[in-house]
Amino acid sequence: MLVLMLAPMPVFAQVTELGVVPFGSVITQLYSKSLQIVGLAVFIMFLIAGMSYIIPDRFKPAFMKDPVTIIQDAVIGTILLFSAYVILNTLNPALVSIGR
Repeated sequence: MLVLMLAPMPVFAQVTELGVVPFGSVITQLYSKSLQIVGLAVFIMFLIAGMSYIIPDRFKPAFMKDPVTIIQDAVIGTILLFSAYVILNTLNPALVSIGR
């Protein structure tokens, strides 16, 4: 099946006059979107862990993990994301300049 794209994807909307998306802008936009997604995921995981901590053990489903483990996993994911920031900022600070 042949799919014809008539307009550039909204995520990669910065197209030069040659029609090529610069690699740096792709990395910047992917990092920006990942910040938003991870922030939302961490908030939801903290919410789930807090509700799981409040609800008594007999009402929890069997597959539910320990709330402390859920919070630890969310914090580890956040640390991984910010370590990616440190690495990208070390390589090229323009890659993580969001909104500038």
